[in-house]
Amino acid sequence: QRSVRECARKAVLALTQCRGRFMAMPNCFELFGLDLMASVDASVTLLEVNEGPALESVCMPVRLLPPRADAAIR
Repeated sequence: QRSVRECARKAVLALTQCRGRFMAMPNCFELFGLDLMASVDASVTLLEVNEGPALESVCMPVRLLPPRADAAIR
């Protein structure tokens, strides 16, 4: 069972291996956005890592599923 902490740790470790693309600067920090998916058994899967997280306080709701599929899931 994968946890959020494990997924985040592996993502940061992978970023440190990307020498040409990720350059850590002294006395600075980086802020990333992690898109995660949780399954019914509470296992977590990392979907993607974004350069900058969406930190907006108000977000418009996004409808990803058609109404019938959404009702079937509930």
